[in-house]
Amino acid sequence: MRDGETLDFLRTRGATARAVLSVCTGSFILAAAGLLLPGMHGTTHWKALAQLRTMGIDIIEQRWVQDGAVWSSAGVSAGIDLLLAFIAHEAGEEAAGIVQLNAEYYPDARHFGSTHHDPRAPAYIRASA
Repeated sequence: MRDGETLDFLRTRGATARAVLSVCTGSFILAAAGLLLPGMHGTTHWKALAQLRTMGIDIIEQRWVQDGAVWSSAGVSAGIDLLLAFIAHEAGEEAAGIVQLNAEYYPDARHFGSTHHDPRAPAYIRASA
């Protein structure tokens, strides 16, 4: 977030990119680069939602969020969901299905332990319990 060269690269490329994607706390880097702006919808890892909210980002507690050309995901595993949605958006459902099959990404809905009841957990986790 403080590396000027990285932020300049993102600003330059992001200004003309069809899409910019971030995974987990990468949302903060997009915000620092001026690509994820106050009032836009976004998400990040559940432990950092409150901090991103203080930056004026309209937090949506989902595994991934799209706001125009900016796509953000919650934690690292949610990045897979974001990527599959992005592929479906860009190349169609069948293309996303091929990637999903080759990655063998068919997560089950099993919750281990009881941590999913933690009131700090994002809404989509608490709702799935």
